[in-house]
Amino acid sequence: MKKAKELGDILVVGLESVDFVRKIKGKDRLINKQEDRAELLACLEFVDYVVIFDEDTYNFINNIKPDVLVKQDMKTIGNGFAKEIVILSSKENTRIKENLVREKQN
Repeated sequence: MKKAKELGDILVVGLESVDFVRKIKGKDRLINKQEDRAELLACLEFVDYVVIFDEDTYNFINNIKPDVLVKQDMKTIGNGFAKEIVILSSKENTRIKENLVREKQN
């Protein structure tokens, strides 16, 4: 995210709501509450705004209309969302969750 802030003047972090994530990825997908995740992100000095959203990611992006769009590990994205699109790698949440479950079982 720090790298994302360097690409523009204001960094808005879109955070999918718990309900939205569970709807698209399954009931037990999230470990932390959305409020806790949002608060943690808001504490980062380079984050200007954190917005929790319940809609399709593409609709959210289209409503914000960013000049620069930074996504993590995004495989495909249509044109027209931003003047510039930057793809950054991220840690895989699924892998982290699997490791936590494995540790708990041992």
